[in-house]
Amino acid sequence: MIDKADIRRDADVIDTFDIPEEMAKRLSDLLVTSSIRRNLLLELIDKPAKYEQVEAMLIPVEDEVSAIKSKITSELVPDKYRSERYTWYFAGLSLSGNECWIKES
Repeated sequence: MIDKADIRRDADVIDTFDIPEEMAKRLSDLLVTSSIRRNLLLELIDKPAKYEQVEAMLIPVEDEVSAIKSKITSELVPDKYRSERYTWYFAGLSLSGNECWIKES
């Protein structure tokens, strides 16, 4: 896991909170997979059969990302930041370890 002292946070981060390490690993892996598959979709725009195949593979990934983000929002974001005034971000395991950032919206 990344050392907290080595994390370079955006200047507008007002607070942080941690998510479980396994959740951070899974979310990071899913976000990378999603990014790769989205790029493939762009390349396959003129090939409908392959496009649909990749799109079908992307849907479960996006569903799981949404479920994890929903769980983080409802269970792990500190109470004082649970409003539309704030947004949380996860920069990815390699950039922020299991740390999420809170920013004002």
